[in-house]
Amino acid sequence: MTLQSAAPSDRKTGKEGYLTDLATRPALKYVGFALLLAWHYALWFVPHMFTQTELLDERVTISWLVNLGATVVSLLLIAFALGRKRHLSAYRWLYVAAPALTCLATLAICLIPQVFTVPGLAYALSFFLGITESVMWILWGERYACVKANFTLRHIGTTFGLTLLGTIILAWVLPSYVTTAFVSLLPIASGMLLVAARRDGSRAFPVLLPKSAAQGGLKNMVAVSIITFLASVACYFLVAIIPWEVLPTGDVSFTLGILGGAAIMLGIAGISIASKDKASIFKMFPWLLVLLIAAFALFLADEVAFFPAFIMATGISSLLEILLIMYFGILTSKGYVTPAVAFAFSGAFVRAGIAVGNTWAVGYEHAPELAFAITPETCLGLMCVLAVLLVAKPRKANIDYITPITALCLVTILLYRSLNVADGHVAGSLMTAFLISFYVLLWLMFISEANERKLPAFFLLGLALGVARLSVALGRFAAQTLLEQTGVDPQLALVGSVWLLVATLALMFCSYLRYASKRDAVGDASAPEEAAAVPLAHLSAGDALVQMKGTYELTNREFEVIEEFAAGRSARAIAERFTLSEHTVKTHLRHAYAKMDVHSRQELLDLIEETSAAKKS
Repeated sequence: MTLQSAAPSDRKTGKEGYLTDLATRPALKYVGFALLLAWHYALWFVPHMFTQTELLDERVTISWLVNLGATVVSLLLIAFALGRKRHLSAYRWLYVAAPALTCLATLAICLIPQVFTVPGLAYALSFFLGITESVMWILWGERYACVKANFTLRHIGTTFGLTLLGTIILAWVLPSYVTTAFVSLLPIASGMLLVAARRDGSRAFPVLLPKSAAQGGLKNMVAVSIITFLASVACYFLVAIIPWEVLPTGDVSFTLGILGGAAIMLGIAGISIASKDKASIFKMFPWLLVLLIAAFALFLADEVAFFPAFIMATGISSLLEILLIMYFGILTSKGYVTPAVAFAFSGAFVRAGIAVGNTWAVGYEHAPELAFAITPETCLGLMCVLAVLLVAKPRKANIDYITPITALCLVTILLYRSLNVADGHVAGSLMTAFLISFYVLLWLMFISEANERKLPAFFLLGLALGVARLSVALGRFAAQTLLEQTGVDPQLALVGSVWLLVATLALMFCSYLRYASKRDAVGDASAPEEAAAVPLAHLSAGDALVQMKGTYELTNREFEVIEEFAAGRSARAIAERFTLSEHTVKTHLRHAYAKMDVHSRQELLDLIEETSAAKKS
């Protein structure tokens, strides 16, 4: 028996043993990282955190922007200073110093009366908090890399969602000084869990792939980071451009936005668990981009829709941050980049986007005449950028996810209109935005399927366009026939449309559940959950590997083995990576070879190259 395998039986009892168990159990080991996120959101988004000033005081806003900038710079500097061989966790004193200093600086910025009166003191403390948060962020990333954490929606979504909901609600309802003390202790709690997690004995980091083999993965990493950055810019431009004075909940709207993001994450995790779907992170990006387009449509439609637009944009931003953590966590486990670089990128690009978007909107607020003239055009421009991102997304849109969420949004819009909350312009704008987004995603799906299955793309795209146009024509004809010729009450027709969409949504969801269960029954049940979410890029022809999986009907495990084998790993190395026997790996490899009609590694590489060339031509 190895030392590592014996460790669990040697765990200490009592409080210390409980913390160790909490920090290492598969379903709970993300609580510590979630507490660090909860601390950030509670500090800057809960109204009565600052006992000496208001949450929306301009000095607090600037302090927050300084904190974001410091976090971005610190994360990137630490990552690149460490390089490929050193790790921040080697400096054990940081496990105690970083949480303690974060706690003390939080108490100082919230409680000391002179903080916001002495020039530069609040900004200095905010900058310092950005540094200490960055250190804890990377320490957590390195810990997860050592234990080969599963960054799946069902684990991350549940843990982060519940933790954020619980801590933010508690910080919101507690008295002012109690809230400050509670939030200040969150970094301490996160640090204690980090120390406890370190006791599991795991110290080995994933073996890094050669730079040539990881090149494609790095390109995907940059692409996803840029997409997330631009989406974050759009989110917080919208959040900051909406005057909080017109919102019915005032400064509490920021708190509600974070709670909304946590609730959405819990809902997504629930869908993933109920459907037993190994949901990919890439399936989530279209959801969020479509919803963000809808938020802009709400903002442009009418002032009465400012509140839902604000809540949607704030929640989406928090979701983007969590999704990026998952994405880079997977990259780390596969050896594409060091944990420090991966988690530095996961925090830096979202925070940078938030800072840029918020600063942009604040600039507009200081030039009201200019803002009044160009704000609508700016919003339309950002909507166009989001639409481009939707098209340029590095992985195909999955219609099983996009169709239900789009139908649900349309139902919501119709209900919104039927309740006479606002005039028809709001509903019309939203319906148009969702309809266009749905068409784009539908066409992308048809093109992707045509490429993967070698079907006539022109015919399928024409079919999709024809079906879309025909459905619109039939809807208009039915409405005109019912309302103009038969004299049916418009309200009755509206209610009927709502129920029709609800029924359609229910049928699609049931169909999706059936499909997911069949797929799980056919596929390799032992495949790791994160595999479906990994960007395939050991080679520059990573997209070709994705295409080959569908073309040759490879199982998840066969695909993983082929992916690693094509990158130059031996059967023994692959067996160690996936905790399999070498015989099992060779069996999967033999089955995959038979499906693809290849007989050697060179023939496999040639097939990948041919597929990639055909895809580009």
